[in-house]
Amino acid sequence: GMISSNDVGCILMDRYAIFQAMKKVMLERGRTDMHQLLLSSLDYRLKGAGPRSVFETALQAPSHSLRLFTLYLASRLLNKCLFIAAEGCQDCGTDSTIRSRSVSSSIASNDSKQP
Repeated sequence: GMISSNDVGCILMDRYAIFQAMKKVMLERGRTDMHQLLLSSLDYRLKGAGPRSVFETALQAPSHSLRLFTLYLASRLLNKCLFIAAEGCQDCGTDSTIRSRSVSSSIASNDSKQP
């Protein structure tokens, strides 16, 4: 999570072949819990080969359940980016994530006021 959300962390993970190890785990069958944990904890906002290559490997994995979960995660990430873009933000960076959380909390508070 936090390590994959900045350039230095991704460089370290790449240097110590952590992304390669994650790709190998994605190709194993019967590790659905591990697959979901790894995929949902990576940060895909940075451009580069690290987390996104793990994601691509998961999309091509032999496990049907892993491919379905990866598509589900992709739709959630896309919806989040579309929501942020609809609010007038230019990217899916940290600042816009903070803004979207404040917008989400204000929407939630408005929904709770309705009968």
